Amino acid sequence: MTVNTGISTSLRRPQTFHTFTYQQGGRSLVPLPQRLLLIGTGKGTVAPGTIVPVNDAVESDGFFAVGSPLALMCRKAIETEGFLGAGPFLFAFAVAEPTGGAARTQTFAFGGAAIVGANAVFKIAGRVVTVPINVGDSTSAMATALTTAINTQRLTMPVTAAAAGAVATTTHNVKGVGGNDVIFEVIALPVGVTCVTAQGVAGTGVADETAALAAAAGPDYDAIALENHASADIALALAHVTVAWTPSEKKWRWVVFGEPGSIGAGTTLAVAANDRGIAVINCEQIKALPGEIAAAAGVGLLSKPRPNGNWDGLRLPLPPPDDAFAFTNTEVEAALAAGLTPLTPVVDPQTRIAQPGVVKIEKFVTTCTTQSGQQFEALRDIAVARTGAFVARQIDAAFAAKFGANANPDGVLLDDDAIPRVRDMISTILYTCQDAKILTNVDADLAQLVVEKDPSAPGRLNVDVTYTVVLGLHQVAFVHRVTI
Repeated sequence: MTVNTGISTSLRRPQTFHTFTYQQGGRSLVPLPQRLLLIGTGKGTVAPGTIVPVNDAVESDGFFAVGSPLALMCRKAIETEGFLGAGPFLFAFAVAEPTGGAARTQTFAFGGAAIVGANAVFKIAGRVVTVPINVGDSTSAMATALTTAINTQRLTMPVTAAAAGAVATTTHNVKGVGGNDVIFEVIALPVGVTCVTAQGVAGTGVADETAALAAAAGPDYDAIALENHASADIALALAHVTVAWTPSEKKWRWVVFGEPGSIGAGTTLAVAANDRGIAVINCEQIKALPGEIAAAAGVGLLSKPRPNGNWDGLRLPLPPPDDAFAFTNTEVEAALAAGLTPLTPVVDPQTRIAQPGVVKIEKFVTTCTTQSGQQFEALRDIAVARTGAFVARQIDAAFAAKFGANANPDGVLLDDDAIPRVRDMISTILYTCQDAKILTNVDADLAQLVVEKDPSAPGRLNVDVTYTVVLGLHQVAFVHRVTI
């Protein structure tokens, strides 16, 4: 390095010279862009087996086919980023629909006649479908009108429709059991009109996400959102994160599932996972699709660059369940105890009415509730595991800058300076994290820092780092002493 003092070489008198340069002091952390991978069934122009970046909804519709689960996941992720005003870089991987499976069908059978013209209102996976019905309309005209209204919204619909006589029939856009998660509702009908909806053919077959998770093992993602939400998929995810979190792999990430069933159904998944790298988002009878729940929650998780962020009350653009299925306080506690991240409606404090199209995260937790069969609270809070991964990435980045080949043309030696240099590097990172309110108690924790040569592996340093995470403010307990 050449030092430019700015002192003229024409000066010959022996003396000392001083120049002053002023700059902003302090330490800094390496920025870590967030990346979310969406995995779901698709059958568009991008064949299954290819990871592609997602830039806009129109493009993803072409990539994965309009109304496919993966296309709808992409749309929900993009919508959530716009809703929150922040989000990660998005990527997607299409899984082929199951061979030999069947697509779910649902029928709407009309009867009667309108006494007064009015709108009929339906909901399909939370999407509102409005159909004008006039006096004198036949039942076949009503079925045709519903079919037209559904197909008009094909960009956001998981189904397409066809009419035959007085019956409109929807067919899920892909084969598989995922179609059975769609909730169909008849909300309102003109006086004199009847409409009965019923499942026709059940969806069968399961899209296999094995290849998708294998392909995701190479690139580095911060989170993966899956369409499927069965026990077999938990097993796949657990195997994936177990490898990803190994000391040599260093692909610290979280796999996110959406579970629209009961707390019991969610608990079955959480217990099977019991891992810091897996989160199950639970909301009974939520109108959104499981893949959409996972996509929205994945964006929500990565919308905060701070690893120890507080996600309490974070709102997501998902249609809430009916009041009868909204989790009670007791159920929220049961969900959190089971390692579930519960979603609840957002209730207006004045009207006490649930706001449409939005839910909130009660507390973002992982499924890790026990270690070695004992209750373990620390890793339940997702901020703890995320902060550990964040600090590890910062250490890797600093090590590459200080000890990498570019900084050391002759290579790095394990000489007498190596141990204090590593100590200084760790200390700088921990203090910088403390400045950023990511860590606390650094002075005391550094007293426990150990850097020593490995007695068995030549050329290796062993470093024992202790640090204390700054957690979110989750609770405040007030005592009111009222004097009258």
